[in-house]
Amino acid sequence: MQISISQWYQDYPAASDFINVLLSCGSFHPGSDASINISGFCDKGLDADINKNLITAVTDQKAANAEWAKLDAAYTDQAPWVTMFTPKQLDFVSKRLGNFTFSDQFHMLYSQVWVQ
Repeated sequence: MQISISQWYQDYPAASDFINVLLSCGSFHPGSDASINISGFCDKGLDADINKNLITAVTDQKAANAEWAKLDAAYTDQAPWVTMFTPKQLDFVSKRLGNFTFSDQFHMLYSQVWVQ
């Protein structure tokens, strides 16, 4: 089990952009500071399930989502890392800011706002 301070923002809204990227054997590079799998966790059985589900997701998203949930539970049971805290992002705006739009993926959408 590893403990560190880190944040992860999805590149796109899909379950595969979390489990596959952060916990797969292919994302762990021993002795490298560039290893995105910071826990160093590698379970070849779970990796095989990830790879199978990446293919399933192309043709049956509903089945893939159910499998991602099972994989999430399997990784949680193994506890490859411990979350110390979850940071929150706050946007402070003034009355002069108009058309404020918040996106779960991109946060404040700067291209949509205007300032008076």
